[in-house]
Amino acid sequence: MFKSYYIILIFLLVFTGCDNAPLPAPAPPAPVVEKNKVITFVTMNSPNTYYVNGDNESAGLDYDLAKLLVKDLGDDPQYKDVQLKLIVANHIDQVLPAVLSGKADIAAADISITEV
Repeated sequence: MFKSYYIILIFLLVFTGCDNAPLPAPAPPAPVVEKNKVITFVTMNSPNTYYVNGDNESAGLDYDLAKLLVKDLGDDPQYKDVQLKLIVANHIDQVLPAVLSGKADIAAADISITEV
């Protein structure tokens, strides 16, 4: 009696474990950037984000990261003409509304994740 239960149990375990192979992880979505498009970053004027240095050149951590993103996209022939545009907000309260209204694509203003 117990022998048949064991056989059934083993049968069920073997065949339930023979399910289809797991699906491969989905490919990351392609950047939502049209060819020849400008990626607009909204930022603030501060040493951590964006400023104009003594040589009259743009600088700052968020500015450098934005440049690297555009450069990285430019390495892909499909996005080689993507350019960087900056909007410098006067106040932090203007940063997220610029993204939400579509005036900017990305907020790069030394802000943390917030609820909308």
